[in-house]
Amino acid sequence: MAYFLHVRKHKVLRISEAIRPALGEKLARSWLGNIIDILFVFGMLGGGATSLGILVPLINEGLGGLFSFTPNATSQIAVLVGTTAIFAVSAWRGLKGGIEMLSDINMWLGLAVLLFVLVMGPTVFILDTGLNSIGLMLSNLVQMATWTEPFGDLNGFEDTGFHQSWTIFYWAWWLVFAPTVGLFIARISKGRRIKTMVAGSIFFGSLGCALFFIILGNYGLYLQLSSTLDVIQVMNDQSANAAFYT
Repeated sequence: MAYFLHVRKHKVLRISEAIRPALGEKLARSWLGNIIDILFVFGMLGGGATSLGILVPLINEGLGGLFSFTPNATSQIAVLVGTTAIFAVSAWRGLKGGIEMLSDINMWLGLAVLLFVLVMGPTVFILDTGLNSIGLMLSNLVQMATWTEPFGDLNGFEDTGFHQSWTIFYWAWWLVFAPTVGLFIARISKGRRIKTMVAGSIFFGSLGCALFFIILGNYGLYLQLSSTLDVIQVMNDQSANAAFYT
């Protein structure tokens, strides 16, 4: 997509441009290309709705704890409207004045939170467990990625539903955003080398996710194992969102 936008000078940036080499110029500009673009729009709407459905209750719970009010439907609607307004304004202000500024703020705030938890929390435990987890993931990646729990509810086996609720759900969620991210990267890739964009997208994106899981995940694990906070009990009695802010 970046090639067609910046090298071939195509003025319209569409997801169907990505399949132009496979389908050819005629098919990509025909009804098939239009259908692909329409499906992309619906997929993007579904992905955005899923993101809001997950994040809005989390933000609502955090604001409730911060300002001492009980989260309810009204506050949740207010958070939804406010979040949507922020996204709309950032998109309206453009790449430099809106989206880039919002992304920078989010990145630095996220790094500040991670650094604070790492330094002020059980640093050695977090680092030790993080390193151990990386080894376990690399050793069991194929097995975990292809585990479908085929014996669930058979002959006494428990059907946990883990692969539906986590593996398949998150795969589908992020796959929906793959075309959107591709369009965004194509838009900002002018003047950059292909290997730079590929390395940056894969390495730094994965690094950010890994840092959050290693630091925040292991901090929560430490609270549970050290009996500092019964995270599981909070999740069972209240919700996962409540456990995040307890």
